[in-house]
Amino acid sequence: MASINLSIIIIYIFQAFFYALFLNKAINKLNTNYFIYLLVSIFLEISIIILFTYLFKNNEKGIFALLKSKILIIILMITPLIFSIFTLNFASQYINFIYLHNIDKIYVIIALALVLFYLLKNNISSFFRTSTLIFYFYVFLEIITILLLIPYIDINNLLPITSDLTLSINNSYLFLIILVSPIMFLLLVPKNLIKDDKNSGKKIFLTYIISSLIIIFKSFLVISILGYNALDIYNYPDIIMYKNIELFSILERVEWLLCFNSITNFFFLISLSSLYIKEGIDYLLNLKGHYSKTVSFLITLIILLGSIFLKIDFSYIVYSFLIFLVIHLFYAIYRIIK
Repeated sequence: MASINLSIIIIYIFQAFFYALFLNKAINKLNTNYFIYLLVSIFLEISIIILFTYLFKNNEKGIFALLKSKILIIILMITPLIFSIFTLNFASQYINFIYLHNIDKIYVIIALALVLFYLLKNNISSFFRTSTLIFYFYVFLEIITILLLIPYIDINNLLPITSDLTLSINNSYLFLIILVSPIMFLLLVPKNLIKDDKNSGKKIFLTYIISSLIIIFKSFLVISILGYNALDIYNYPDIIMYKNIELFSILERVEWLLCFNSITNFFFLISLSSLYIKEGIDYLLNLKGHYSKTVSFLITLIILLGSIFLKIDFSYIVYSFLIFLVIHLFYAIYRIIK
């Protein structure tokens, strides 16, 4: 099996989750206090990253073999299931809004589910190798996007930096949970699949710092262009930004290209969380080969039907990730004490 580049995958997880799903909601909730909460949370999350690193370095055969408890594994799989359903539904609405205005979103969900099934049939290495290739394209498109958006930056949109210095515990834990929880999905990867796993501890911490700086910069970019008030109005602020861009008068709808990055973010998150469920079921039932592919089909079908018929509020995502994160952290603390 090919080795997995840990740094690239960690950066991709942080950027995809935060920018695709959380940035707009966080700014709407916190408004001018946004940057204060962001900086405080990044600092506090270091302790969580340290515990994650401990689990990762002792992760010889994946998190499920490490936990062993069937009940805990089943509980852990609930979070990625809820998250996959929510994200697939949101992604279908996003694609419909930007590309397919008059198409029923059910057709978009089915198309995305078919690609998801194809990815789930492959092993962990294949999935992360594909994700790494997509990430390079993601970086290329991000650089182009930033260069095109620079002329639209207005520093005045950032003011005031804060309207109230009193920090709310509820808002603080919201940031803590959302920013760092998705990285726990990486614990499904056995340590022997990681490229240069002996230096994984340093890589994780350094990559976290880089990811945090990128998040701060992208937050600055979005707010300085649109302002806090505009972000209260729009469901898809990135599309609104891109609509202002003219690329040498060649492309009138340049947002069609730039929005592709958000779509790859959505799909990476859906695939990663679905893979977590698949690996958990395979471990519980000791499935391989043909049976494992059947599980991939059933997971895809459940996510597809859930996306069509269920309406999941974002608050459910937050609470489920809270449980998801707490289980991992308490287990890490238990292992250290023991």
